[in-house]
Amino acid sequence: MNYDNLLGACSGNQGFPKHLQHCDTKKGNVSIKINPTDKNCETLVKFKSSGEIYSDNEDINKDIDDTLNLNMYQLVKARKAVLDQALKMFNHKHRGKWTKSIIQKEINKWSAHGRYDKYQRYCRIVVFYFEKKLRKNMV
Repeated sequence: MNYDNLLGACSGNQGFPKHLQHCDTKKGNVSIKINPTDKNCETLVKFKSSGEIYSDNEDINKDIDDTLNLNMYQLVKARKAVLDQALKMFNHKHRGKWTKSIIQKEINKWSAHGRYDKYQRYCRIVVFYFEKKLRKNMV
């Protein structure tokens, strides 16, 4: 038995035309280069503030765009909306104070959204944004 393709996945517009499908529905039985259970997985996938996902690895980028269709318009728009709302709430709450401790609290909040078993939808783009702020010492 080969369990490489046995992962939890969303139904990604199942029943819609192929160009509107994403995630596991679009992927079907095609193998992808990245293993989502790999602890280094999150270092290989990046986000743009526009809501797009990308990788510096050409094979992974092909999986993101072609195999999984993760940059389809609706997903990009949804990720951007979550990031925009998170930044709006952050700026309202902290009045532009970008200290390391405040940013770390935001990362912790969005990483598990207060509970170990429930993540907020599209939370990774927000976590990525704040982690990037910390790394660039823009505080």
